[in-house]
Amino acid sequence: MSSATLEVAPSLPVEAVPAADMTHEHFMENYFKPRVPVLLKNACAHWDFMRKWTRDYLTGEMGDFQCTVARDSRPAYSKEKCSLREYFQQYAHLSTMTFETFEPENQHLPRLLEDIPLPNPFFARTGINAYFFFHANADGGSLPHCHMDAFNLLQYGTKHWVMYDADPEVAPQGWEVLKQCHEDYGAGTFSRDWFAEGPEQVRRAGVATYECEQQAGDIVFIPEHFSHAILNLAENQGMVIITKRPGKVYKKEAGSGYSPNKAQLKV
Repeated sequence: MSSATLEVAPSLPVEAVPAADMTHEHFMENYFKPRVPVLLKNACAHWDFMRKWTRDYLTGEMGDFQCTVARDSRPAYSKEKCSLREYFQQYAHLSTMTFETFEPENQHLPRLLEDIPLPNPFFARTGINAYFFFHANADGGSLPHCHMDAFNLLQYGTKHWVMYDADPEVAPQGWEVLKQCHEDYGAGTFSRDWFAEGPEQVRRAGVATYECEQQAGDIVFIPEHFSHAILNLAENQGMVIITKRPGKVYKKEAGSGYSPNKAQLKV
């Protein structure tokens, strides 16, 4: 479908909700089930990881974790590996993530999750599919991509988000826009390149975008199949929790990025 035949779609703010009084029931009914992105203000501000995750603590307690060194804004395609200790010693001017799948039935809680309260108003241990620690440089970020439902917990820093629905069945135009983005932004490209014109191009294709700015202590909920791009406004660090929808069957796909969703695209 030609974008010339479509009306320019709006840029909408992601709803910012104070999380202090948020109940699990309210979150599920108003955001999770209907697939509505939301900025949960100060939702993790008092969780243990916020005060404990200094560089010395991470290298001392979790320094042997294998992580990915990202030299562009497509971390899921990066092949360069090292320990978290080596990353902070040699590559902290770049970006990294330590991606791990999770088996809820395992009696031993992984070290990276010990400082995250489970359950909390947004997700429980039984729903977690995967998780990863991230550290990212200023002016970096992630190009548009999508996966299962995710919760981005920011320990420090500031991030600018742009999201849009790219579900192949619910929002086929958004899905086509996302596929085109992956053709246009290959290896060696950065989110700052996309942010210069990408959001406007999405809207000119008739797809509404949602934007917000995340601060330390905030959680951003990204619904499944919502394309999302991040521009780091400062050095940042935190955790991402990826969850499964209750009652939904997921099939493993060879070469998938963050999750076993068939209709995902990775960056």
